[in-house]
Amino acid sequence: MLDGVRLKLQRAEDHLYLFDREVKAWHDRKSIEFIPEDHTESLSDARKHIGLPPRDVPDLPSIHRSYRVKFNTPLPPEWSIMLGDGIHNLRSSLDHLVWQLASKPLGTGASFVNEFPIYDTLTDFKKNSAQKLRGVSAPTRTLIQNIKPYSGGGRVGDNLVILNRLSRFDKHRVLNLVAIVPDSILVEPIKAGPVYGAFFHNVGIALKDGTVIADVMLAPDSEVNFSAHTFIHFEHGGPGDGMNTGVLLWSLKFIREDILPKFAHLFP
Repeated sequence: MLDGVRLKLQRAEDHLYLFDREVKAWHDRKSIEFIPEDHTESLSDARKHIGLPPRDVPDLPSIHRSYRVKFNTPLPPEWSIMLGDGIHNLRSSLDHLVWQLASKPLGTGASFVNEFPIYDTLTDFKKNSAQKLRGVSAPTRTLIQNIKPYSGGGRVGDNLVILNRLSRFDKHRVLNLVAIVPDSILVEPIKAGPVYGAFFHNVGIALKDGTVIADVMLAPDSEVNFSAHTFIHFEHGGPGDGMNTGVLLWSLKFIREDILPKFAHLFP
């Protein structure tokens, strides 16, 4: 009787791994690059150019190198559709579970009010969950309550709240848009000569074409290797509010490994 739930989860996994493959292919095509721009100027002028406060530094010759974001290919809007399909199947797998739990002989009969209850607060859960669990037996309701599907309910509960917000947003309003965000930046000296300083910008913030992501001040005979590790995040201001889209793979893991096993014994 859990076949439908498992099929929903498999479909969600298919969408999420397709999304991961698309992201990798997008990167492999060098869709985003960090273009170096060199300015030959004194160390003090380089600091001024970057916008650093005045400081008593030797007026040494230096290369002020800025790394600017260049999108060769924009983020495909279809990615939001892929994620939306994954979100829908994850959320509806939980609703399918409650339908099965309310159906006879486990419950007294399922109805279209049935839904897996997920709320932003414990107070809302206590106030409203009973209606969504109509037909579900008291012992089974206790199993659902013990999952704590509300904010502050632990790692599973908090993850379910995020999933529920993303699902409502995608279903009733607009797409959950995504952005590319630098997670870490590395400047590694590869040629003799000092590096006077490296300053990173926009870490954790969505990148835009033309944005300067880093400024490096180095001696004229120095050379560095620059790299930036990026992730695809949900846009700030939406229900995902800057979270890594990998949060959905955690939802898949929690439903499969933490939630379904609690009810497996009820189904022969």
